[in-house]
Amino acid sequence: GSASCTSCLTRAVFVESAATTGLEKRNNIFVISRGGTGDKQSMFFAPASVAGFTINNNVHFLNPSIAGTVEVPRVGATSYTTFADWQLNGQDLDGASTDPFFTDVANGDLKPQEPTIDNIGEPVGISTDITGASRSITNPDPGAYEFGSPIRVTLVNFRGEQARSVNRLMWTTSTEINNLG
Repeated sequence: GSASCTSCLTRAVFVESAATTGLEKRNNIFVISRGGTGDKQSMFFAPASVAGFTINNNVHFLNPSIAGTVEVPRVGATSYTTFADWQLNGQDLDGASTDPFFTDVANGDLKPQEPTIDNIGEPVGISTDITGASRSITNPDPGAYEFGSPIRVTLVNFRGEQARSVNRLMWTTSTEINNLG
């Protein structure tokens, strides 16, 4: 369907055949934000079972304000309307259901900014991201980009002083991780 279709089905992943075997869906980010009344699923499996599939470390975000039937996945006739329901089925146990907060969707910059999904991926043998940046070999990020969290700092001491019209802040840190500045 076209981008302007208000009753079209919207699916990030569609598996039609029961003959599909050994499918692996890992380290992906599925975002559904399309309006309209059509059904929306981050994943749709026509077969009645996902046995033999590996589905983990994915991020599913279905905008809560969208209308229509909204399912994290649908497997055959079984609807999983919440991410927790999907996890109770043994799937995406190391995944997340949150907005990845892409940098600038309107201009095509789909680099996530959500720190809770940083490093939730599983190594799958991909050593570089879409930009050629090195992937973590132990905890890669989901999606096409390897991205970093904000600088992690452990403060030991923090204080402020005011002298006349000047505010002065002073601090001491014990660790600063990923501080490139």
